[in-house]
This record gives sequence, structure tokens and C-alpha cells, in this order.
Amino acid sequence: MDSRGPLYLRCDAGNPGELYDSIEFQSAVGVAEGYWGIVDCTDNNVIDNLCLMYRSTIGVDLSRGTGNRVRNCEIGWIGGGSHILNYSTGEDRFVPVSGECVRMEGSNTATVNCYVHDAFDGGITIEFDEEFLWPDYLFLGMTMTGNLIENCMAGVLIGDHNQDWDNTRETFGDVTITDNLIFDSGYGWSGEDGYDCTWMGVTDSGNAITLWDGPTYNSGITVENNVLYRTRHALVMMGTDEANSPAFSGNTYGQNNNGIWVYCRVFLENYSVMAPLYAVTSERMDYVCTQLLGDEEARVLAPSVCPRAEFAVEGDRLTGRISFELSGLSGDFLLAAALMEADSGRMLDVFSWERVGGGRELVSFSCTLPEGHELELRTFVLRKDGTLLPAQERLRYAVEEGTAVPK
Repeated sequence: MDSRGPLYLRCDAGNPGELYDSIEFQSAVGVAEGYWGIVDCTDNNVIDNLCLMYRSTIGVDLSRGTGNRVRNCEIGWIGGGSHILNYSTGEDRFVPVSGECVRMEGSNTATVNCYVHDAFDGGITIEFDEEFLWPDYLFLGMTMTGNLIENCMAGVLIGDHNQDWDNTRETFGDVTITDNLIFDSGYGWSGEDGYDCTWMGVTDSGNAITLWDGPTYNSGITVENNVLYRTRHALVMMGTDEANSPAFSGNTYGQNNNGIWVYCRVFLENYSVMAPLYAVTSERMDYVCTQLLGDEEARVLAPSVCPRAEFAVEGDRLTGRISFELSGLSGDFLLAAALMEADSGRMLDVFSWERVGGGRELVSFSCTLPEGHELELRTFVLRKDGTLLPAQERLRYAVEEGTAVPK
């Protein structure tokens, strides 16, 4: 697709907006036909307010030109197909599979206010091979802002296929990653246990932001005011040295209990290694984010905010207490929880906690016994700007023998 003019679709039966609830187009792709997307762009295109789903390779490919924009779109359930047959690394031969929702290597490109979800590989990626494909190119001005990215193997992925460090030329720069919500990376369909991801290893599977093992030479990456929440591997993976690492500022970080916050390259006297950095205390979490990532304005959600619940059945009433550990949580957050019927989704009660002095604080409740006798406890963190963040996975309970037990 190029920008030579608008594309009009004719409907002789009348106004299609009045005739049809939705209009779908199918874009077929064969086995190993290459790396084509549902939409492939040349120059100066705007992809706006479309739902683009169900493709075995790429959703939107902005990498074939400059000045392209994708905005206000839903792009999901992308990837998992083979694009190369009989591929080999050394003596091993295999069929690699991958697939991204948006691929945007190209100057002056942007992905704005999109819902990006369930990608086999990266949700939004900047990934190119400067050694073989574009040896003279310099890509500048790539922006990802205001997107919700969830259930992708990597929320944002940046890589240049230069893992051997044999090319020291900057191949891109002026990358801006701001105001995105990146949730549950690695917990989508391609992250399921036993799924054959071919080329992916454990460290590739489930990072909110991934910068590949190589140096990724660049002239600037800004990561600012994003929410990086809950990943299967690390919140941030980067193999860069200090000179090529992103500038982190004002991001919110939340990870599983005892999870990896940062997986990065550690430089020793004569060599370097990739090492995981765990954060199991509030002080350690602050240190990893502020000192190792350099995010001096980091907001850290302590894993200990996960609640504890006690239940009792008294006649046709369900009573109990729910408590949160508030120590280590920033003062401008409000904690909230909703108790719901598991099947119908009907809300039974909702409660919130304001941080007073830290420590574990609790609230008592009493509500009608749920009809289905199954409960779901959903917990959230509310920021003062209105952003709602899930505090942990939904907890399910079965009501039996005068109490409620975890399922």
C-alpha cells in the first residue's frame, strides 16, 4: 500500500455503516511465503481505526518506507507461522516461527494509541539486519506512545542482529517509547508451557522491553512514563553497554514475587555476561530501577501488595477480612479490591485502602452469599491520574463447609 490516494470501497446496496454491524477482509498467506503483513506500507501512510487480527506473520509492517503512522487500531492474534524453510544454525536445521503485531523500522514512523495483544513474538518491534539487508541505512524518529500492549512474548522488542559486536556503526536512533501500558509479557498463547517457540530461549520469552544480546548501537532511545507490569522473564532485558542503553525516566515497575526485574549485560575485567537481577525487598527494587536502569523518577510497586483473604459463611451472608501489605508502596497510590461472583461477574463488594503509615492494613466485609458459590477477588492499584493497574492475577475461591478456599 502507498500514499498515492485514498482507497474507496463501493457498496451498491446503500450505506454499509447502516447495513452491516462489521465488515471483515481476509488476507491469506501461504507456508513460508516470506514476512508479509496484513498491511504493508511504502511511504507516508496513515492506518487509522482498524481492527487487524489473525495473521501468521505480521500485523502491520511499516518497515518498507518512511513517514508511516498506525493509530487507534486493535492489532492482535498475530504470528506463529513459518517464514523460512530449512533454516540452519551450525549443524542444526529447523523451521523458525515468529510474528509481530507492528514492525516499524523506518524513519519517521509511529504507533500511537493502539491496543496490541497476543503476538507470538514482539508486540511492537524495531528489528532489522543491518549487516545483510540495509548496510547504509540510518533510521531516525521511531515513536511508540499511548499503546496498551499485553499478552505478547515481548511488549516492545528492539534488535539489530549484531550479536557478535562486529559492526560498530550506529544504525538507528531517536526512538521514543512513552506512556505505554505493557502488561503480562510472556503470558500469551506462545508462552504456554510446552509450546515449541523454535529459536526462542528462556531469556527471550517474556520481557516487557527487550533489547537483544548484541550491542544495539544507536544514537538514542527514550523510555519514559510507561507501566511495565508482570512478566514471565524480566521487566527489562538489554544486552547493551552503557553508551547504547536507553534513557529510563518516570516509569512504573511491578513484578511477580521473587521475579526478575532486569536481565542485563554485566561487564567484568576481560569479558561480559548476561545476568538476572532479582529484587525481593523494597530497597533492592528501588536500587535496581534507580541505579542500574538509571530511572531516578521510578515508581516501584512492591510484590508484597498481594492481598490475604479470610472468609466465613454466616447464614446467607459471606463475611471476612482482606488485607494488603502497604510498606514500600509510593504514597500517591490507592489500593482497591473487588469481590465478585466468578461466573456472572456480578460485583458483591468493593473496598479500598489509602496508605496511612505503611505496614499491613485490613478491611472487613459482609455481603450476600454468591449464588454460584464461587468467588473471584480482583485487586488493583489506582494512581492519582486515574490509571488503573492490576495488582496481581485474579484469585478464585470455592465456598464450601462454612468458608471459602482457594481454587
